[in-house]
Amino acid sequence: MGVEQPGFPGMKEYIFSTTVKTVAPGNYLVTGDIKTQVLRIKAEQGKDIWLFGGASLTTSLINLGLVDEIALAVHPVLLGGGKPLFSGIYQRQNLELLSCEQYNKGLVVLTYKFLET
Repeated sequence: MGVEQPGFPGMKEYIFSTTVKTVAPGNYLVTGDIKTQVLRIKAEQGKDIWLFGGASLTTSLINLGLVDEIALAVHPVLLGGGKPLFSGIYQRQNLELLSCEQYNKGLVVLTYKFLET
């Protein structure tokens, strides 16, 4: 467990950035080679890594084969525009459905495991 923080209590927060120079106390700034840094973090003692944030980082991690599972939240709203869910994925990714959770307002969360390609 990490340092207590207002955003994600009880979790270590790693900020991946090429422009940020400092982060709040208790957070960890990650720069340099993404693959090396993520493999180092994955080797640390503790639970799974939860990625919360940017599509660019998510795409990079998927392309590097560093994502084991992905949870997709489907909201019952059609926006009529916006960014694609995924772009820049280099190769086909085969997934296996692990769970499907439905909530009372129509939200559905689909959790998939990445399979070897």
